[in-house]
Amino acid sequence: QPLTPEMQRLASLVLAYNLLSDFDLSGQKEAILRQIGELVGLNLRIDSTNRLDVEEGEQVEFKTSVVYKANADGRMEPDTKGQMWVIMRVLCSFMNTKGGKLYLGVNDYSVVNGLDNDLLWFREHPVYNISDMDDYQRYISSHIAREWRNQMDLISVTVEGEGSHRYVVIEVRPGDPVSLDGHYYFRIGSECREVTEEGREGWLERRRALLRQMKQTQN
Repeated sequence: QPLTPEMQRLASLVLAYNLLSDFDLSGQKEAILRQIGELVGLNLRIDSTNRLDVEEGEQVEFKTSVVYKANADGRMEPDTKGQMWVIMRVLCSFMNTKGGKLYLGVNDYSVVNGLDNDLLWFREHPVYNISDMDDYQRYISSHIAREWRNQMDLISVTVEGEGSHRYVVIEVRPGDPVSLDGHYYFRIGSECREVTEEGREGWLERRRALLRQMKQTQN
């Protein structure tokens, strides 16, 4: 008898949890446990010690890694180029809307995973020249500066937390419209949306007018 979609999902989650047993990813494990509990109708108790008092929304985004891309089945698959692009897209959307904070090393449930697995991967790939959190912080800042050097006064990259629960906060203030690879992004709720080519000129005019209004209000 074939498995129902719910049973297939449950099996996938259990497998994902087991695959993570050798990694220090307590936050990701908790997220999987929460999903398992929802599927089987149990309220599984999850330790909230390392949970931040903030939720994703228009001005908040969580990402667990700059190395490993998110996979529904929990596989740890490195993709530094793809992950950095995803992060840059979020920052672009923040700057083109109301600003915001991107938390690196935090999962979708506000739990701090930490960045030890990222650092381990970088140390195993010395071409990146990243061995500690200072190097990690500079790696992120240099990517941002290469894309938007003239906007760096609107962006800060800081390291928070302690020990294996350190995470990075990238704070972006709203500014002049910026693009990423020739595309403009903005924020609606917790989603990044792309400005269509047809509506770009109108959007740019409205955005610049809004910024002028904001500056007048501040003065």
